[in-house]
Amino acid sequence: MKKIVFFSVVCLSFITFFNSCSDDDDKSEYGGTNEVFLSTVSTTTLNDEEGAELQIKVLLTNRVKEATSLTFGINKNLINGIEIVKLSEPTIQIKAGEREGRITIKSNGKNLLTNVMSTEITLISSSLKNLTLNKPLSILIFPKIGMPELTEHQRVLLEGYRNDGYDISKWIGLIPVRVKIAFPGEGSIDAFTLPYVKEFNGQTMITLNESSTPTEPILNMISNAMGIESYLYDIFRQATILDEDFWTRQPAPQISMNLVGLDASKPEIFKLALNNLKLNLKDNTIDFISIRKNIYDEDISIVGFDYSYSAWDRLLALIQAGNQNAIEADEQGGSLNPAKYLNQSSTIDKDEYKGNNWIKPQSRFNLSTGEMSFIFNMDHLNAGDYIKFEVTYYPAK
Repeated sequence: MKKIVFFSVVCLSFITFFNSCSDDDDKSEYGGTNEVFLSTVSTTTLNDEEGAELQIKVLLTNRVKEATSLTFGINKNLINGIEIVKLSEPTIQIKAGEREGRITIKSNGKNLLTNVMSTEITLISSSLKNLTLNKPLSILIFPKIGMPELTEHQRVLLEGYRNDGYDISKWIGLIPVRVKIAFPGEGSIDAFTLPYVKEFNGQTMITLNESSTPTEPILNMISNAMGIESYLYDIFRQATILDEDFWTRQPAPQISMNLVGLDASKPEIFKLALNNLKLNLKDNTIDFISIRKNIYDEDISIVGFDYSYSAWDRLLALIQAGNQNAIEADEQGGSLNPAKYLNQSSTIDKDEYKGNNWIKPQSRFNLSTGEMSFIFNMDHLNAGDYIKFEVTYYPAK
């Protein structure tokens, strides 16, 4: 197994401890201050478009002895006096004997954003005396995803496929996707210690690759590839700017952060694309695995995502301009290139971790149902095993 492990003192935080316990099994009570902790169920980003939403988990330190109402609000939520997002039900009830609830943040669908906006979910009031919020939850709101206009060549190809009985236009545009993620845990920093399974819905902008031929359709996922753009951004941030125990304490990362003004509290733009998905019309499979160089300059098989990250763009510009501090920081562990942290070490065509999460990459499409599915793995910095992804696309309505 090839992977980089940074040695640091791994101490589970209080919130991580509570997330690892079930309501049924945890019968003990913490004796200190009762607090509210907020975390997202899937990701920490949301698009400024109709129908976009995400769920937020509300977790109290202790179970409440009587029914308790909590009212939440959103800070930094206005553009020209107009609210960009809202809470579907700002006030929730925690039943007696319980300590967990959910709130949902939704886009107002105003499509007003031209840049990334950072908002905060905060606790406004509680019917339980002395109940406090541990800290506000930051949510990044991204501008609406735009579909590029199809060229005449693309329109002719789509019509030709349709005439031949292969209507792939159902996968062109903003396409619904369902994602299931199995995270193995056992990583070498706090954020990657505990295993979990997440399921969520999303949308991917897909278009026809200009290199397509009349007999070989090729798709490009130009944003939110595989529905996991926000998820991978979270993993990337946990391995870098949010790793306060190790990464942010090292000289090279500190130089990079100072050079480009990178701060965990400031919004950056992260985009995930995946191009050259070849649809094999004979067997209904999809070629989606690429050969790329890993951090050891070895060829490995991976899902060949293309990453775009605004902080890396700024550092790369300095590197290309010959800034010696930027060059050395990038080479000595302070790179801001997502490709050096995601899919960065091990191949996925065989199990190099020898754990329980590897599965052979698979793909399938069904023209009758309009479903397109993928199963694959990827690793990341400080990983304990592969992350397993199951992704299913459905025809746009």
